[in-house]
Amino acid sequence: MVKAELTHLEQELENLARRDADNAERLYYAKDWWSLSHNEAEEEAEQWEKVLEIRDKLGQYRTPSSYDLDFLRKWLIRPRMGNFPLLGIDRHSYIEDGMGPDICEYDDSLLAATLRVIVTVVASLLPVCSVVVQYFVTSDLLRLATIIAASTLFALALALMTNARMIEVFAATSAYAAVNVVFLSNTKA
Repeated sequence: MVKAELTHLEQELENLARRDADNAERLYYAKDWWSLSHNEAEEEAEQWEKVLEIRDKLGQYRTPSSYDLDFLRKWLIRPRMGNFPLLGIDRHSYIEDGMGPDICEYDDSLLAATLRVIVTVVASLLPVCSVVVQYFVTSDLLRLATIIAASTLFALALALMTNARMIEVFAATSAYAAVNVVFLSNTKA
């Protein structure tokens, strides 16, 4: 019921805005709150009174979901501001607190996908690199040092790039070192 009433009130407001757009003194009412709310004549106050009526009706309406509110904010921020630019000093009042011109907003899914690619590449390169290095090193002492360095890098990568618990990092690093030791003993024979 409230939605139907709001639809009719919005239509009435649109009609008033269209009418006022043809009047030089009321041209900016639809885009500038200050001009709309601070008018003198009774005829000029019609649009403002309709806005107040809609505001009262919106108080009875359910609050928007955070997704819908976020979408509206982003839509208004677009270069042409949703193709309906707002005017006046209050034109950015819909922006969340803490957002400023020097703050960038990144899409979490893009960042997560990039990190997944990096982690996958590192996870696949570490074991291969240690085996390749051991293949070219002839000294057993240097091979052991390579296993220690590679195992340390592997444990560090696990600790920094995953949510693994300490016991899981320890178990994976032990298995990784064991594979390297097996490669070391097989190349000796």
